[in-house]
Amino acid sequence: MHPGSVNGNLWGIADRPGGAQRGVGRTWGETMNKASDNAPHKPKAHLRPVAILLATQILLLILLPLDAGTRAPIRSILSTGFVFGMIYLMAGSRRTLLVGVALGIPSIAFKWLSGPVGPETGELVAHAFSLPLDIFVIYLMLRWVARSTRVGLETVLLGISSYLMLGFVWYSVYCVVEVLTPGLPGAFAIAHSMGPEGIWSELYYFSFVTLTTLGYGDITPITPIARSLAILEAVTGVLFVATMIAMLVGAYSAEASAKRRGSRAKDA
Repeated sequence: MHPGSVNGNLWGIADRPGGAQRGVGRTWGETMNKASDNAPHKPKAHLRPVAILLATQILLLILLPLDAGTRAPIRSILSTGFVFGMIYLMAGSRRTLLVGVALGIPSIAFKWLSGPVGPETGELVAHAFSLPLDIFVIYLMLRWVARSTRVGLETVLLGISSYLMLGFVWYSVYCVVEVLTPGLPGAFAIAHSMGPEGIWSELYYFSFVTLTTLGYGDITPITPIARSLAILEAVTGVLFVATMIAMLVGAYSAEASAKRRGSRAKDA
């Protein structure tokens, strides 16, 4: 495989028009299709950042609930690793990398500065930056999966990671709504509240429970906006899984068709 087919623009956003290096400015889907004529399918250079991002997501899923009701910096440490994982994933293009840095660094800073500026202000500003970053990363992942004509390990990991990203998107939305809702108990009623320090971990738990349409009933949205958002998240989770499966099946079918055409050409 030509080296340019691996080191080209990851997401099809050219850094410089008319780049001297072969493959720059080409989408990964186009580069893969051209390279696959002469080389077997191998994991691409973006497999590592996707795997790292997925690892940080799994760590958050497991460890973040342990931070509920404590002042330990578990959430800040894990969130920092998660944001850097997204920035690393976006490093395939200079423009996407700049977007990741511009949104990710302020998000990290306000996570750690929640003490001096106040927990609610810190959470509000941090999620105001992380929310568009999460959405942009999902867009990049889905764009690559949609353009892929082969279903490999990296494609599957992208699908899994993008689904988990939805949970983090809605978690940020719920945190913003909770901060902006005046009075107590706020936008959500929690059966076994762990105090003001534990509300953020509780909303994280609520987001993923709602995304999978599980719903234990221990956390209840009590304002109209919170209920509407919970409905939207549940619908989004179901539709996303169906859409992702359709995209992967379509890519697999395209790969099988290409192989059949190649076999017929050789026989002829």
